[in-house]
Amino acid sequence: MAVREYKEYPKCRKEAYREEYFGIGLDDPYRWLKNGKDPDVLAWVKAENEYTDNWFDREELDRKEKELKARQLRPMYQTISSWGDRIAATVMEDGGYRIVSTDRSFQDERLIVKRGDIPGFSPLKIEACPANPNYILISGVFDGAARMAALVVDCKKKEILVKIEDTFSAIWSPLKEIVYYAATETDVKAQTTVTKVFTYHVEEAETRTVHEESENTIIGEIYASSDGKHIIFNMWQDYSRYRYYSYLEEEGLVTAVNKEALMMNYLDSIEGTHYFISMEQDGRGEVLAVKDGQDISSAFVFSTQKGKGKTIEGGFALDGRLYLLYMNNVCSELVFADGGGETMVGLPSDMGTAVLAGRTSDAVYLKFESFLDKPMLLELKGGEVTPVLVNSGKTYPETVTEQKSAPSVGDGKEIPYFIVHRKDMAADGTNPVWIYAYGGYNASMRPEAKEPVTELDIAEWVDKGGIYVLASIRGGNEFGITWYEEGMKMKKKELL
Repeated sequence: MAVREYKEYPKCRKEAYREEYFGIGLDDPYRWLKNGKDPDVLAWVKAENEYTDNWFDREELDRKEKELKARQLRPMYQTISSWGDRIAATVMEDGGYRIVSTDRSFQDERLIVKRGDIPGFSPLKIEACPANPNYILISGVFDGAARMAALVVDCKKKEILVKIEDTFSAIWSPLKEIVYYAATETDVKAQTTVTKVFTYHVEEAETRTVHEESENTIIGEIYASSDGKHIIFNMWQDYSRYRYYSYLEEEGLVTAVNKEALMMNYLDSIEGTHYFISMEQDGRGEVLAVKDGQDISSAFVFSTQKGKGKTIEGGFALDGRLYLLYMNNVCSELVFADGGGETMVGLPSDMGTAVLAGRTSDAVYLKFESFLDKPMLLELKGGEVTPVLVNSGKTYPETVTEQKSAPSVGDGKEIPYFIVHRKDMAADGTNPVWIYAYGGYNASMRPEAKEPVTELDIAEWVDKGGIYVLASIRGGNEFGITWYEEGMKMKKKELL
C-alpha cells in the first residue's frame, strides 16, 4: 500500500472557556467544536479528513469498500403487522429506519416513508387500522422532542389528519377507527405526574378521555389483545413496577387487574383470560392467568420456571394457543404451553437467539440468529416454524459451538462462556482469539452472528482459523436477577 506524505497534522485552535459544575470550574478550550455548523469547525474537519485520506491508498480503500458492501446483510423486518392483503414493517438501515409495505413472501417491498420525508421526523413504526386500512398510524420522534409522536394518516388523501405528540404509546382499536394513546402530564409545582389514556376518533376528529390515573405515574403503555377483544394498558409507578387495567370497548368498562404496582408484563389474552409474566415470586418469572373482570388476587399460576433454570422472556397467543419464549443457558427456546405441560417448537439452532419481530392475524414472526447463522426471519404458522427470509445459505460444517464454564477468580463460582472454533483446531496456543464480555445494566449478551462492537463476522473469523469467545459474566441478566445483582457496584471487581 502506498503511503503519501502530509506535511503537518491540522492544528486545532484553543479558546478560553470555563464552566462550573457543582461549584467546580472546568476548562474546555475545544468547546467551540460543539457547533457542527460553524464554518471554522467544518474547515477543520475537512482538513482532518484530507490528512487521513492522504495516508491511505484510494484504490485499496475502494476495493475494501466494495468487499464490505458485498458482504452486507439484508436488514430484517421489525414491527411486522397486517395491512390489508400485505404486510407493514420497519427496516433499520444506515443508522435510521424506513417504513415499508411488502407482500407475504417479503419480496415485493415498497417504501412508505423514511427519515426526511416528513420535516424533522424520524419514523419508527407503522400500524394499519384493522377496521379501515386506508388509515395508518406512524409512530416516531420529532427532532428535539423528549417523547414519541404518532401521526394518523389518510392514505387516499396522502394527508396527516392529526399529530398526537408527547405520547409513550399509541395503537389502533381492533374494531373501530379509533386510536388509543397514553400521555403523562407533569405539574412541577405540585410535584405530580398523571398519566391518562385517550382515544382519537378519526371520523369525528374528536379526542376523549378513557382513563385518568389517580396516583403518580411516569409512563403509560397500551396493548391490543391478539383476539381483538381487549385493550390492556399499564401505568408505570417506576421503571420496574406497573398497574394494569383491562378495557372492554363495547361496554366502555375499565377494570383494574392489579391495584398495587407489581413487577409483571402483559403477554396476551385468550378467551377472556389475560396472561402476564410475573417476577414477584421468582426472578426467572412465572405466567399468571387472570380472568377478565377479576383482579390479580384471583390469578392462578399457569406456568412457572421456579427451580428450573430458565427465564421467561416473553410470549404471545396464536390460534388460541399460548406460546412462551425462554432464555435457557443464554439461548432461546420456544414452547407451546397448555397449562398441563409444554411442547418444544423447533428453532434452526439450539444455540441461537430469537426475538419477536411482529405478527399478522394468522402468523407470528421471529428474528433468529446464532454465531453460525446470519439473521433470518422465521414464520410461526400452524404450529410450525419456517424460514421466510434468509440472509445467507452458507453453512459451516467444520465449525462447532460449545458452552463451557470457568471458575471466577473472586469467589470460585462457575462462569459460563461460549467458544466457537473449527473442529480441527489444535489447542496449541497459536490460534488468534477474539473475546467479548459485557456484564452490565441487566442486559443479556446472546449468540449473534456479529460481535457487538466491531461487527466482526464471527462465522467467517472462525472458519479462517480464529477462535471466538463470549463470556456470560455477572452484571447481565443471562441467569436472572441474582446474576445481575452479583455484578453490581463494588462487587463487579471481585465477582465477574
